[in-house]
Amino acid sequence: MAHQQTTIFVKVQQQKLQKLVTETMQLKALLPKVVHGDILHATTKLRHLEMVLEDRDKEVEKLRLDCEHLRAKLDIALGDCQKEKEDKLKARRQLSDAQRQLEQQADFCTSLGAVVCTLLWRVSRSEASVQAILVGCKVKEFFTLASQTVESYVKSMPGDFKTEDAGGDESQFVLAMAGIVTNIAATACGREYLMSMPGGKTILDVFLQILMELSTGQCIKFKTLILMTLYNVSINTSGLLYLAEKQGMVKLLCWLLEGEQDAELRCHALRLIQSLLLEPGTSQEVADGVRSCLPEHFLQSLVANRHVELRDAAKELHEDLQAIHIKA
Repeated sequence: MAHQQTTIFVKVQQQKLQKLVTETMQLKALLPKVVHGDILHATTKLRHLEMVLEDRDKEVEKLRLDCEHLRAKLDIALGDCQKEKEDKLKARRQLSDAQRQLEQQADFCTSLGAVVCTLLWRVSRSEASVQAILVGCKVKEFFTLASQTVESYVKSMPGDFKTEDAGGDESQFVLAMAGIVTNIAATACGREYLMSMPGGKTILDVFLQILMELSTGQCIKFKTLILMTLYNVSINTSGLLYLAEKQGMVKLLCWLLEGEQDAELRCHALRLIQSLLLEPGTSQEVADGVRSCLPEHFLQSLVANRHVELRDAAKELHEDLQAIHIKA
């Protein structure tokens, strides 16, 4: 059955129809303007966003390139750092090897010096040998070396452990040097030589300083050799005057007498005090210094000591003190 199309009609007032027609015409006139303005605004905004996005892309690309550049620099820096670490490790190994070789050389030189000086110490026991040494050797350089060596040796030892190691090359080296100076001072020509040159007086000053710095009971052999040297020097007139003029000399010797227990060391200290008493210009001053530092009962205990040489030296000193007191 065929579809029948029906038409529906609506009755509208003429006035409303006219109003509708008017509004429709207005919309037809305004719609293109409104739609065209929005499109232009949207288009402009879109173009702006596209430019912003393009700038962002360029900035991102620039940052990517910068990042790659920095990464490349970082890789180079890491490579350089690794190479520097390897170089430092290699240099540290070389330094360690050099220090070990230097220590070996120093030990060898110390050992060689100890042997040579010990031999020279033994050889210099006779006056003829000392004369030969003074003529044939560079004695000035030796005194300078000896002063520096013994001073450095004492300063390098820990304060609470200044003890002698008889088996050590360094200790033997220093003892041998001190022994050579002692043997030189034991001869008339040697004493005269010591007092006639600045280097000789310098080593005497160093010896006195070492006696003051070392505590009681420390480096007994070394201090004994020093006291023997000073006593030998005091036999010379110039040497006696030089030692007598040293401030605190008597006090130092009295301190050694009271503090030390080694008989040989105390015996040499007594002999040196007795030698200083022989100087007419300072005998009274030395005697007063001994009396003020050493009590009478201590001197009496030394006079009664079982060690023969110490007892005899103390007895002679006591008699000399009494003689000077009587003269005064």
